[in-house]
Amino acid sequence: MSPGSEGEDRSRQPHSVRAQSYAMVFGNLGVLAGGFMIVAFLPDVRRELNLSATQAGLLMAIYAITYALTSPLLGWLATRVSYGLVLQLATLVAAAGCFMAAYVETPAWFLASRIVSAMGAAVFTPTAAAYAVAIHPLDQRGKALSTVALGVSLSQVLALPAAAWASHIWGWRATFVIGGGFLIFMTIILRLFTSGRERPVPLKFDVLRAALLDRWLMTNASLTILFSSVANMIYVFQAEIFIQRAALSASVLGFVLLAVGIGTMAGTWATGRAIDKIGPSATLVAQETIAICTVLPMTMLHYDFAVACVLAIIAGAALFNHIPPLQMRLMRLMPSSVGMIFSINASCVYVGAAIGSFLSGCIVDLLGLFWLGPATAVMALCAMLFLRLLDREP
Repeated sequence: MSPGSEGEDRSRQPHSVRAQSYAMVFGNLGVLAGGFMIVAFLPDVRRELNLSATQAGLLMAIYAITYALTSPLLGWLATRVSYGLVLQLATLVAAAGCFMAAYVETPAWFLASRIVSAMGAAVFTPTAAAYAVAIHPLDQRGKALSTVALGVSLSQVLALPAAAWASHIWGWRATFVIGGGFLIFMTIILRLFTSGRERPVPLKFDVLRAALLDRWLMTNASLTILFSSVANMIYVFQAEIFIQRAALSASVLGFVLLAVGIGTMAGTWATGRAIDKIGPSATLVAQETIAICTVLPMTMLHYDFAVACVLAIIAGAALFNHIPPLQMRLMRLMPSSVGMIFSINASCVYVGAAIGSFLSGCIVDLLGLFWLGPATAVMALCAMLFLRLLDREP
C-alpha cells in the first residue's frame, strides 16, 4: 500500500466508524420502537381485539419475559458469526414481529408477534453495544456506548409520539407496517455500513456461573427488578392515563408522549451528573421520591393539557432513568466482570418490566385506573426500603 493510500484509508476510517455507530443508533430505535410503540395506541388494540386490562398488560409482560430469558442464549449463539450479520438478522426478526402484529386477528397471535419482536431486540441491543466497543479505541468506548444507547432515548422521544400520530391517521395496523418497513430499511443500511470482519469473542459460561451463584450479587441485582417494576406499572398505561384523566384526543396524545420522551432525555443528563455528585443510591432515592409525587396526581386527579405535559416531563425524568445508578451499584460488587454484570442487570430489568406490566393490568382490571398511581407509589416505597436495607449491610 502506498503512503498516499494509507493516509486516505486513515482519513476514511473515522467516517466509517461514525456511520456504523449511527446506523446502530437508528437500529436500536427501530427494534425498541417495534416492541414498545404499542403503548401509544394500546386503547385501540384493546378495543379491536377485545382485550381486558390484564391481557393488555400481558402483551408487555410477554415481551419482557422473552427478552430476559432469551438474551443470554441468543447472545451466546451470536458469537458464532460476525457482529454485522447478527445485527442484520436481528433487525429482520424484529421486522417480522411488526408485520405479524399488523395482520393478527386473535390475541394469541398478537402474543406470538410480541415474542418474535422481543427476540430481535434481545439480540440487537447487546450486540450493538459490543460492536461499538469493538470498533472504537479504548479511550473512546464510553462515548461509543452512550452514542449507541441514544437509540433507546430516541425511541421514547420520536417513536412513541410518531406512533400515536400514525395510528390516529392510518390506524394501529398500518403503524406496525411502517415500523416493519423502517426495520427492513435499517437492515439494508446495516448491510452497507457494518463490517463483516469484526467478530465477538466466544462467550464463556464460567464467569456467568460464578456471578449467578454469588448470593450477595444476585440479591442486589433483584433490586433492579423492583425499580423496573415501578417504572413499567405506569409505562404500559400512560396513554390511557392521559386520555382518561386529561380528556385528551388521540391527535393531542402524541404531544404528551413527546413530553415523556423529552423528560426521559433530560433525566438521562441529570442522572449521570447526580451519580457523580451524590452517588447511585441517593440518586435512586431522589428519582423515586419525585416519581411518587408525580404518579399520585397523574392517576387520581383530572387536569388539562398543560398540566399533562408537565406531569409527563417529570414522570419521564423520574421513572425511566433508574438503570445507570443500578449499574453503578452492581459494578462495585464485581468490577472485574462488568460486561457479565450488565448482562445480568439487563435480564433483571426485563423481569421487572414483565412483573410491572402484568401487575398494572391486574390493578386496572380489579380497582380501576384511579388506583394505579397509589399502587405504584407503594411499590416505589418498597424499592427504596429494600435499597436502604442493602446499603446498611457491611
